Amino acid sequence: MEGYFGFQTMTSTPRTFPEMDLVDVQNNKINVPLLASTHRLILITLKCASCATCPQLLKILNVYGLEPDINHYTDPYTLAELNMDSDRKQFFRLLLKYDAYFIIVCPGTDEEVAEIQRSTPFMDYPFIAGEGAMQLAKALKVQMSDTLLMPAILEVRKETLSVEAIHIGREPGRYFHQHLLGRLMEERYKLESSAIICVKDTYKVMNQIKRKRMKCQQGNMVALSLALPTASVSAKEPEVIKDRKQIQDLPLEILETIFSYYSHDIPSLIKSARTCRLFYITACNVSILCLKNQMIYLKQALPQTHDGEVICHEAEVRDQSLDRWSNRQPISFRELENRLENAKQKLLLLAHWTTSTRLSNGY
Repeated sequence: MEGYFGFQTMTSTPRTFPEMDLVDVQNNKINVPLLASTHRLILITLKCASCATCPQLLKILNVYGLEPDINHYTDPYTLAELNMDSDRKQFFRLLLKYDAYFIIVCPGTDEEVAEIQRSTPFMDYPFIAGEGAMQLAKALKVQMSDTLLMPAILEVRKETLSVEAIHIGREPGRYFHQHLLGRLMEERYKLESSAIICVKDTYKVMNQIKRKRMKCQQGNMVALSLALPTASVSAKEPEVIKDRKQIQDLPLEILETIFSYYSHDIPSLIKSARTCRLFYITACNVSILCLKNQMIYLKQALPQTHDGEVICHEAEVRDQSLDRWSNRQPISFRELENRLENAKQKLLLLAHWTTSTRLSNGY
């Protein structure tokens, strides 16, 4: 398989996952858009059902983390040994088992390809065989001939279902699993770093809101334009402020409870703050609580030291010995991604709000 190094020019070839009904060797339908939205969706192509080299990649991934009880691998070609200790395996298990999901594509009959699945073993993931495998390979431009595929590791992006090559090529003793692990690690590190930055920014905005609240309480702040950009405002004014004259005498704690219903509707919460000083202070308190809860939820998904402290510097994420499990179900890449995106959206709206007022002699 030495010639496969020449296929690296194919890594930049544009590819998009085709619209087609995909069924595995067990006759299960595969929902690719759903899988791509919930995981880092990885496609692994095998040259053919009779290739003894390609399944070695799957066995190596088992050792790295996919199979908890498999910790040793001996390369049948080089006799090199791979042993995984528990700490390293825990880290890579997060990347492979929870962050990623695999679809294996291989020419051959259902029976031949199912035997590869059983013997590897790689039972938790779908194997595509027969005509479906060849059609998919042709669409993804990894077909070598009418019966052979280019051995490749590809990733399907969730937004567009575009397909990026992680590596194309495989040969005895060289399976290029490092390319896959490196991609998963770097993307995970990048996401965790962004989450740490978001936590820091949340502290800053919370402090800004606290300062605005204090100035409002002192009566030396006036609202100029607290409205968000036109494109961002779609919510109606909260019903709570229609009868504000009747409720302004309510205790602040009760107002905060009422306003908390708009913690998931930041534009409406901000609009209510323009009504009067009491509403402004209430909106500040609810905004601070909203950011605090969002930050706690985000920090729960970040790596921790063995003392249980959440790391606070972006450079620390590269420490593979950090606790990313914490005696709970691990947070997958997509889950962390979703938490970060939600936190950023609220943070952006409230950060804009904190810059929309100026000092004055009254409110």
